[in-house]
Amino acid sequence: MRQLSECAHNLDIALRRIGKVFSVGWVASSWRAVSAVWQSYPALAQHFREASEDDTRDSRERAKFKGLLSKLCSINFLKSLALMADVLTELKNLSEILQNRKTTLPKAHDIMTTYVKRIESFNRYPGQHAVDASQAEEVMEFKGEELAGLPSLTLLSSSEQWQTI
Repeated sequence: MRQLSECAHNLDIALRRIGKVFSVGWVASSWRAVSAVWQSYPALAQHFREASEDDTRDSRERAKFKGLLSKLCSINFLKSLALMADVLTELKNLSEILQNRKTTLPKAHDIMTTYVKRIESFNRYPGQHAVDASQAEEVMEFKGEELAGLPSLTLLSSSEQWQTI
């Protein structure tokens, strides 16, 4: 954590706390965790890079960080992260609305129906995070970090590309 904080400080990035993570799957199901990874992306990449090249670590630990960096900087990971960020943002907003004491059952039903349609529409109309990921894919760079992996086929429309993820 200290090393990651140093990387963030060097990049003038404010780290966001992820909170408790019980497994890898847990990270992707929490808006807070996904948002923190999205916002802290350059600091995470720098930390993983430095740790993978740190001669004071054993080869197994360096390999683990190299693998994490490879995964983090893959276009598929970025696009999946973006989609999760968009969906979890909608679910977070829905949850906050439903927690309002003034929300009646009929109103809650209408709001939930609207939010379900919004999430389903991400197939045709990507959310802001997905748009950012598509732009990053075009230049194969995100927040100053070079991305790896094969870009999506350009013969498909953007909505068809998002349906394949």
